[in-house]
Amino acid sequence: MRRWATGSWSSPRRRLPLGSNIPVPVGFQVLVGVGSLVVLFVAAILLAIFLVLELEEKGRRLSANVVPYEIAIDEAALAAKGAANDSRGFLISGDALYMAEFERRVNEARVAFTAASRHASSAEDVAGTATTQAQFMRWVRAVRGEFDTFISGNRQKAVAASLGPDRTIRKRYEASLALADRRAHEAIRTEENSEAGASRRAVTLLLGALLVSLALGLAVAIWVVRRILKPVYAVLQLITEIEGSSAELTEGGEAREAS
Repeated sequence: MRRWATGSWSSPRRRLPLGSNIPVPVGFQVLVGVGSLVVLFVAAILLAIFLVLELEEKGRRLSANVVPYEIAIDEAALAAKGAANDSRGFLISGDALYMAEFERRVNEARVAFTAASRHASSAEDVAGTATTQAQFMRWVRAVRGEFDTFISGNRQKAVAASLGPDRTIRKRYEASLALADRRAHEAIRTEENSEAGASRRAVTLLLGALLVSLALGLAVAIWVVRRILKPVYAVLQLITEIEGSSAELTEGGEAREAS
């Protein structure tokens, strides 16, 4: 009770001095170092996964939308060109086979326009495809009117219509198709350049992450080795000092005995 009252239990010798270093076990320090390396390794893996997914997304967009859209536009243009040739063939020869070929080409163009609308990757492409298809179908209706006029016996009027207002309608949808085709080719080039740029960025980032990981890993390894060997060196030094002290004591004892 007296010792408690006098405060001997809280004397400065029994309290940890303010600002003193708390000894941390070497095993814990090694665990922290190895854990840091593992975190760096996991971060590099996550970065690689993210970059690969980005490249896959760009490739998927290119193969699933941009390229099929360009192919569909080309097929629509080809079918429309064939239909125009068939209409001229009928007005020149009057052969009904040209009419059948004309209708087949029109159906092919419709299918191609539908595919282009489905694969269009922007609102502008969707609107442009719809406008071009509407212009094409307007021309188809005009050509069918030419066919009816031709069959009714008024060939001169049918030919005049094909060379006049109906030709103007055809030129409009052909210009729209040409514009859509150019935009599709530009979109492909843009996506390819974007994919190539993403690939270069991925390689650069991965190399940078690898170099940083190697540098930090080397630093952590050196630190861990030093933390492990430091106590060993201290023990060796202590053993050397003890051996030196023992030797001095032995020599002193032998000197006293000799005297």
